[in-house]
Amino acid sequence: MEAGEEFPRNGSTKSTTSVETQTLYEEARRVPEAILELRNVSFSYELRKGGELKVLEDLNLSISYAEFVGVIGPSGCGKSTLMRIMAGLIRPKSGEVIFRGKPLKGPTPRISLMLQTPALFPWYTVLENVMLALIHEKGLTKRDKEEKAKAFLDMVGLSGFETAYPAELSGGMKQRVALARA
Repeated sequence: MEAGEEFPRNGSTKSTTSVETQTLYEEARRVPEAILELRNVSFSYELRKGGELKVLEDLNLSISYAEFVGVIGPSGCGKSTLMRIMAGLIRPKSGEVIFRGKPLKGPTPRISLMLQTPALFPWYTVLENVMLALIHEKGLTKRDKEEKAKAFLDMVGLSGFETAYPAELSGGMKQRVALARA
């Protein structure tokens, strides 16, 4: 797809991608290896009355750069535990988590989670909420961060809503802002 070429989005008619958004897609294509891997990951919770509750057992997973992954399943099946392990918030009982080719030892600002309820700051605009994800990007100017955030908003179909506040958005739009920030 060339910059400016149209593609369908969100079941609507068609939309034009910005050059910045196209650049992000091209970057994703150039990074073929997995950015996050789980290798034989197992986890269990210790029960108060003794014993353990196995939640994950010998799980293997590979996620590529710029790949969006959803984790679905019934209540209590280990979705949140898996997400916490992938974010480095808790360690697996066995196996390993590899992030960018190195073992993940703990939390990193390079991994974001998107929760069921979007956690947006109501006093910040949509653009400012998305720019928060770029706070650790030391090599970028404020203008670079704005352009990158606008590209993320374009990717989720929210171009034109940069100056809106969360209270002005629908529930689905808030989720897309949270996705752009993640």
